[in-house]
Amino acid sequence: AEKLGVSDYVSITGFVNRKQVLNLLPQFDVFAFPSYSEGMPNAVLEAMGCGLPIVMTDCEGHKELISDNGFVVPLNGPITEDILQSLLKLIKDPALCIKMGQRSREIATQTFTWKNTAAQYLGLLKTMEIKEVE
Repeated sequence: AEKLGVSDYVSITGFVNRKQVLNLLPQFDVFAFPSYSEGMPNAVLEAMGCGLPIVMTDCEGHKELISDNGFVVPLNGPITEDILQSLLKLIKDPALCIKMGQRSREIATQTFTWKNTAAQYLGLLKTMEIKEVE
């Protein structure tokens, strides 16, 4: 960030505890999640719940999380440059940033609720064949 001259605009926090997350996320404008391998990243869900547009790499979970609320960066290219270009799009277009952030919040609060998650697990369990153990 210092080499690029953007250190006044970028926060690289490293590990933070749960309380710090809840205090930090609402202060951000965008959430970048560069990862080579994930499942369903809770950090992205938390950022979405705080109404942030998302820039993340093409790792597992992105198809369920990112539609019109952010950008997905391919893993097979210049990841740093692609992330930078996605961030610049959002920085240069505050209206887009706000729109994508609002959409993130909608997705998080309407799709990824405990009620929906429980219903999906129950549906999955109903499709399983249960065999008795002798």
